[in-house]
Amino acid sequence: MKNETNIASRRTLKGAALALALASASATSALAGPDAQTPTPAPTVNNGDFCSWLEDKPGTLYKNKDNSIIQEIGIFGRVHYQQAWIDGDAGGQDFWYNSEGQFRRARLGLQIKFLNIFTLKGNADMAADSRPSGGDLDWGYTNIYEASLTLNAKKAFNLNSFDKLDIGYGKSGVRLAQEAVTSSKKIKTIERSAIVNKVTPTPLTGAWLKAQQGKFSYLLGVFSTMREDEFADWNTGQLYLARTAYDFTDSTSFDKAEALVGFIYADHDGVSDSTVGFDWASSAAVAIKQGRASYAANLIYGENRNDAKSVRSGSFWGVALMPTYWIQEDRL
Repeated sequence: MKNETNIASRRTLKGAALALALASASATSALAGPDAQTPTPAPTVNNGDFCSWLEDKPGTLYKNKDNSIIQEIGIFGRVHYQQAWIDGDAGGQDFWYNSEGQFRRARLGLQIKFLNIFTLKGNADMAADSRPSGGDLDWGYTNIYEASLTLNAKKAFNLNSFDKLDIGYGKSGVRLAQEAVTSSKKIKTIERSAIVNKVTPTPLTGAWLKAQQGKFSYLLGVFSTMREDEFADWNTGQLYLARTAYDFTDSTSFDKAEALVGFIYADHDGVSDSTVGFDWASSAAVAIKQGRASYAANLIYGENRNDAKSVRSGSFWGVALMPTYWIQEDRL
């Protein structure tokens, strides 16, 4: 009982800290200078189109590119609820299943752009819903999903040879495959495929570099393999990620065509490191769009972790194929 009370207290304190941070951000907008007192104009009337209102970023609390200290402050969130019903028969026996619903994602975040070259961004999970596995739905701060400080190195060091160059540190998703790179706001399946989830670890603490030069974009990163609700230390193993994409639209008749390849290597410590279940994984994907139709193909191959922390050994591979078509463009 004492431990449960301590956990509840810590969650309450962390939730209060998050709320305080949001309140402080609002106060900062008033203290950032004379320009900061001018609020961002409200979005124009959208004739009742709720989705258009959301796309206008209603969470922007302050935005002024002429302010040399703070350029933007905003809050954001995401709610993803899903429900499943199954009715059928197996072996001559009827069965019925009701999932009772699940909040797949419920997140609240804060973003601050400052000094013209830095972006501070945090995103917290605000619900723990284990009802599909027999548990309960608990609202309140659960853990930090992602949080990072990013430097616009192209602008900071005047590197004109890059179209984009960012350096970041914090807790971030480790995304190798094409489905994982696609945001959950845009993914068209109920869940990402099993083979993609296998090579997508939980968000990890690390450092990374993102660059873009012409039609090529790059990502290099190193992460701690320790899983933590907040930020992890570097006393366990390390995971290394390299990913590159090439836009070859101009070489085709498609509206958009992109190739994506990536590689992950995990250097396990063999003791307390249990987050990543493979030694290495590779991915090669192609995504094509033409009119209302699109198609994605992703080949994944890797080697399972071969020690006491793994329940499988040997190599693994899989292919994910996803054709899609807009019945009503951008809506259905």
